[in-house]
Amino acid sequence: GRRVTARHIRELEKAGITALGVPPEYLIGKTAAHDVVDGDTGELLVRTNDELTAAQVSALRAAGIGELRTLYVNDLDRGPYISSTLRVDSTGTQLEALVEIYRMMRP
Repeated sequence: GRRVTARHIRELEKAGITALGVPPEYLIGKTAAHDVVDGDTGELLVRTNDELTAAQVSALRAAGIGELRTLYVNDLDRGPYISSTLRVDSTGTQLEALVEIYRMMRP
């Protein structure tokens, strides 16, 4: 519940703490920084750049995944611009992306 300030960050760094635990509900709506795969089944639970849903968070907990990296975005100086752009990008390969770029440049 509390806002993390610069003073808090200095205290965490002084104590050698590099990660913080958060309740599972906090993850809903956050953006995954990496693919998350279930080590037992090999199933892809979360893709990079997915906005986490309640179902995905539940699946992560059921698979015993206790650590997840998310992208830090805010509305002031670290907006989700690139993440949002990539989310709507329909290309799957570099070649498809190049074709789309040239299609825009030369209709």
